[in-house]
Amino acid sequence: MILAGTTRDRIIALVMRLTDPAMRATMSRPSLPYGDGQAGPRIAETMLAWIAAQRGGLRAAG
Repeated sequence: MILAGTTRDRIIALVMRLTDPAMRATMSRPSLPYGDGQAGPRIAETMLAWIAAQRGGLRAAG
């Protein structure tokens, strides 16, 4: 994403840049600025592994 602002010259310059095939190709690829959306499952998996390890440690000590 490019923010052009409200200046006429800046808007025109940015539109002209978008006529460059390389720039257009770069902007056509999706980006994931906040990750891939899989944080929840990863956190749950890590928590379950930690809980399992804690339970295993308690059994071994008890």
